[in-house]
Amino acid sequence: MQPSFIPRLIICALLLCGSLAAHATHYLAGTITYRHLPQPNQYEVQVILYTDASPNVADEPLTNLHCLPNLENGCATALQHDVTLQIPRQRVELLGSTQCGSFGIKKNLYTGIVTLPPNRWTLLIDNANRKEGIINITYSVTTSGTIFATLDNSTGLVNNSPEFVSTDILNLNGSQYHQFTAKAAEVDGDSVAYEFVTPKQGFTAQSCPQPAAGFYQPSHFRLDAITGVLETVPFTLVQGYYIVVIQANEFRRLNGIWTKIGSIQYDMLYTARAALATNSNPHFTTLQRGNTTLDFTRPIPVNPGQTIDLTLTATDPDVGQPLRFSSSAPLLYSALYPSTTFPTIQNISATQGRFTWQVPTSLPLGRYSFAVSVTDDFCQQIGREIRAVTIEVTNRVVTGSAVPKATLLAAYPTPFREQVQFTLPKPGTQLITVFDGLGRAVAHLTSRSDGHVQWQPTAALAPGLYIARTADGQQQFRLLRE
Repeated sequence: MQPSFIPRLIICALLLCGSLAAHATHYLAGTITYRHLPQPNQYEVQVILYTDASPNVADEPLTNLHCLPNLENGCATALQHDVTLQIPRQRVELLGSTQCGSFGIKKNLYTGIVTLPPNRWTLLIDNANRKEGIINITYSVTTSGTIFATLDNSTGLVNNSPEFVSTDILNLNGSQYHQFTAKAAEVDGDSVAYEFVTPKQGFTAQSCPQPAAGFYQPSHFRLDAITGVLETVPFTLVQGYYIVVIQANEFRRLNGIWTKIGSIQYDMLYTARAALATNSNPHFTTLQRGNTTLDFTRPIPVNPGQTIDLTLTATDPDVGQPLRFSSSAPLLYSALYPSTTFPTIQNISATQGRFTWQVPTSLPLGRYSFAVSVTDDFCQQIGREIRAVTIEVTNRVVTGSAVPKATLLAAYPTPFREQVQFTLPKPGTQLITVFDGLGRAVAHLTSRSDGHVQWQPTAALAPGLYIARTADGQQQFRLLRE
């Protein structure tokens, strides 16, 4: 009996493993955000999870949120004080291509309320079983995906997290150029900086998550740390699934010092695939307000009660392909301002869309960011570009035409070590402010009467990219310290 028992045991084990793989959630992507409620220390947490919509994949009407205090001081102690909350799914959307008639992804939205007394909190959710065959993670189908958000309210501050304006599942159609956005909306006026981070896996009630096994950063993308622009760089195409994690870090000036008070992540699966029939991606070419051409990365001013009307123009090298324009607003906005209607886009021609927004007079002053997309109709490999548009609601007088795009001018030497100099196009004494990568003012300079400016920062100023900008915002200089 012994010889026949062992093969049966092996067969049973294989069947069990196959059953687990067949009924796993096949987690694809996710993000956690939060907003402060009127009650002291209460936060509404919102979780977006993208999962496989195949019929043999398990449904998840509930998800478990874990809130760990002072995780950076040690896992064991943090686990002992874990605040765990089971939060229900509020709605689910089937996503795919309406043009092509396929819906292969579920977008699940969960919300719950949790009390977070002053502390340094890590909010996390562990999602069982990533998609099988991810190239830059080892044995991904047996790997969980742990997503994070952080909140440092140890000083008693209140905070609303940033929220990514777009969490679309992305595809790379061949090795052509692609541009997307990782911009995060921020309602408290804090500064946000962006970076790639390593995905995590394996959180349990007894152990903290670890870096995903075998992970390496894929070479497809460049991420702008200041603007959140996510664009491809030249790469050799290796087809398959990849994981990338983008983290938006939130900074606030506390007692004169820029302090990190929170962060969110977008843990994202994307597909690199060979281009079918050489379908080319559409691209935005201009953003205009009236006759004024604007920069996508700069805020567009508008007064409360005004209507802002923007024209987006795009082009597609594949002549004759219809283009479709669309926009989306962060869910945080509708939660904070439930009676407000946010911008819409309408196609006005084969290559143009009109972005309009009647700004309510009651809307708080500040910056509001939205995603705008242009897509073609090439089934089953639709080309797409996603940008962010930021509207600044301000009491400054706005005449209906926005400030023209600033001119980016050269400085010498680039890069520099000890000092750098540049000359304004017009002679005269002007005030210039130097900003770091987080948008913080690090120096105030005055040009000579001939327009010449010289800056010699202290040795304590870190290497990196700085921008010198005139007071009217019309000239700026790129200063790169090595």
